[in-house]
Amino acid sequence: MNKKMVSLILSAMITAACTAGCAEQEMKDDTDVFKQVIVSAPDSSRSDSSQSSETSVTTTVGSWAAELISTPSATTTTAASTATVTSEATTTTPATTTSKTTTKATQTQKTVTKQTDPPKPASGTSPNLAFYKQKLFVIGDSVASGYAAYGRIPVEHSSAKINVSIRTAGGQIDSAKNAKAPLILTSMGMNDWGISSASFAQHYKNFLTRLRAACPGSVILVGAITPTAAVNKYPNVKLSVVKSHNAQLKAIADSMDEKVIYFDAFSAVSSDGEHLDSVYAGADGLHLQPAAYDVLLNSMANLLDSHSMKEKIA
Repeated sequence: MNKKMVSLILSAMITAACTAGCAEQEMKDDTDVFKQVIVSAPDSSRSDSSQSSETSVTTTVGSWAAELISTPSATTTTAASTATVTSEATTTTPATTTSKTTTKATQTQKTVTKQTDPPKPASGTSPNLAFYKQKLFVIGDSVASGYAAYGRIPVEHSSAKINVSIRTAGGQIDSAKNAKAPLILTSMGMNDWGISSASFAQHYKNFLTRLRAACPGSVILVGAITPTAAVNKYPNVKLSVVKSHNAQLKAIADSMDEKVIYFDAFSAVSSDGEHLDSVYAGADGLHLQPAAYDVLLNSMANLLDSHSMKEKIA
């Protein structure tokens, strides 16, 4: 074999060895790049720490007045992760970026007006208020009992009791007669929802006729049924029934002598003509807070002044 042939054989063997080595290195490089992509890519199972958390809103409702309820506005956050891969040629290739967006729906705001001060009396304070309070005797139910229970009139100037209706109030007539009361307020009807307005009127007419016979010289105020609050524990109490009963009371009072006067207690403690103002409402939405009796007494005094009743009472 000549030298030229030997040289060609050696050259071929060297070339084959180099080719196999390069192929093996390329496979190794490809494997390293794959491993880098797996290690550097975002973990889809990892929780997104930048995701907004929900905000809870606690509303305390007290004294039947609801507070202003504010809710958080909608927020949007985006989290992104980028993987970097480096090859032998020192080129940088960004991996695919995944964007995750969390949107929180905006809740509707609800605003409820909260009353903090009692409305001012439409006619101001009567100069004869103290005089009328000294002369007043109250007949009626649990709402009426608040006048004495809260110290607005002496305890002995009231025969009002809980659970009294116009059908069971007859025994209180003797109490007013024995007290020789010059000024009498009848205030009941809260326990008469179950009867028709016609029946209610008939019972009330009979009651007032007996009261007038027992106390012929007294001024009698026929008190309207007071309203319930917008939120109350008595869903069966209908505004239409209250107004119908009160209309009957006014008609009865107007049909009697000049010393029998209809007292619109409903309007005195309701600024919207439908509901008991929240500042006057007790916990059940039907009974009254102490401040309500101050307003009622002053309204009563203004009414008596407008009818020139001070001299007749004295």
